[in-house]
Amino acid sequence: MKSYISKIKKTFFLDNNEFLFRKFFGIFPKKNESREKKTIIFNASENYYDLCYSYLLTKDKKYKKYRILFYIPFFSFHKKSLKRNIIIFFLSFYFNNLILILRNYKWKKLYSVVSNNFTSLNNFNFFEEVRLLKLAEKQIVKLKTKKDIHNLKYNGIKIGDLIYDTFLRYKNTPTINLKDPFLIEIYAKIIFSFEKLKKIKNKTACKLFFTNQLSYIHHGFPSRFFISKNIKIKYFGGKASYLSDHNINNYWHSYNFRKFPQIFKNLKNKKEKIKEGKQLLINKFKGKIIPQETSILKKSAYEKNIRQKINNFKGVIFLHCFVDAPTGRGKCLFNDFYEWTDETLNFLEKQKLSHKIAVKPHPYSKDVSSETELNFKKKYPNFVWLSKKISNKQIFSKKLKFGISALGTVLPEIAYHKIFCMSAGMHPSMAYNFVYRPKTKKEYFNKILEQYKSKKQSKKKLRNKIYEYIYCDFIMDHNKGLLAKKIKLKEWNFTKSSILINFLEEVKKLKIL
Repeated sequence: MKSYISKIKKTFFLDNNEFLFRKFFGIFPKKNESREKKTIIFNASENYYDLCYSYLLTKDKKYKKYRILFYIPFFSFHKKSLKRNIIIFFLSFYFNNLILILRNYKWKKLYSVVSNNFTSLNNFNFFEEVRLLKLAEKQIVKLKTKKDIHNLKYNGIKIGDLIYDTFLRYKNTPTINLKDPFLIEIYAKIIFSFEKLKKIKNKTACKLFFTNQLSYIHHGFPSRFFISKNIKIKYFGGKASYLSDHNINNYWHSYNFRKFPQIFKNLKNKKEKIKEGKQLLINKFKGKIIPQETSILKKSAYEKNIRQKINNFKGVIFLHCFVDAPTGRGKCLFNDFYEWTDETLNFLEKQKLSHKIAVKPHPYSKDVSSETELNFKKKYPNFVWLSKKISNKQIFSKKLKFGISALGTVLPEIAYHKIFCMSAGMHPSMAYNFVYRPKTKKEYFNKILEQYKSKKQSKKKLRNKIYEYIYCDFIMDHNKGLLAKKIKLKEWNFTKSSILINFLEEVKKLKIL
């Protein structure tokens, strides 16, 4: 009960640190600003990093003359079938909207220290919702396969991947069910969002859209809408970059990862940059959480958590979190991480190789993802199932022939240890040749067999190229004058509200009030 009450307080009410933050800055005055004034639409997620970043943005020379319009991103998902029970659907629709209003009210209080202009894409009209659902159903019933979802577009804007990822995350399920009415609801929200975004664009002199996230319909669709209207998307959610121009073809990534070798070739002091990449990897392998992962990791995958007594194995498969936006980081040979896992384990089982293959669950998988891992363990018990807490250091100490990840950050780390590594799709290091990327499923499965039977161990001298990639993806940043970079905001731990007090102290030092 205490935990439940604590969660309610955290969701809907300001705690002491948040209250002091708001009191220190005061409330931004409501001004009758001209609609002709250049406007930045800022994706105001429930995130202390985004909150602090938005404040600093208004103090940067390049952007302080802009008017800030905060976009509150979250939708009210009711996930009920209109046909099953209209009364329950009605009650669910308004109850979830009420919860969202209360939830947004807290964050509006915090963001109001920067600007008092807010907008959202949430629909509060029940009859409009019913109309949109009927329109959406006409499109969703045409879908025959999961691949059909990936190919969906709306008014020329690619939406299939956004719908897929949104379904997994907010339905909390490892794969899609084509018959689930939640698909219709997601599509209906895209229809509503498109019309609302047109009105926002026409009413404001919008020049830039700032966002820290690009997945799911509430982040990704506005980004793609504005791109289609030749409005620049400024992405401040990359590993190292504090700000970069977003291109849809780059997925989550800050830069054009396909051109990393060319980008690096044009940089000065290459030897020093290679050393920086090397040192970052050395720190990571020592069990340190590198600055670029401070906000997402609680423990390092190389920390000596536990030692598991395990027999030798020849290959290892690193699983992903099953609800963590499989399409957001690049195209995959499989529809989602669930299908990738199932088809890979099934193939190895049929080849009678499972007893020599280890599987490591994702270290931060929760809820349904952990349950899915347990189900796979029951379905395929002959594999060497590792603890999610086992250190990668222990795994790589084995004489492995290969390591596989669909498209995870562990890929260059496998290659670093002179182990043949293979992805199942696009990944940020794919411009280099230290990760094998098959073009078809047939090639993918054939390569697994080939490496299992191979008697040779990789002897390629690729470490300098790995360091080069690490620099480009984890260290490189071109925003010298940005205040957020000046105080190294990305290296702060924003998981607790106490960081807001640290931010206040830093603002005092900068003398930018």
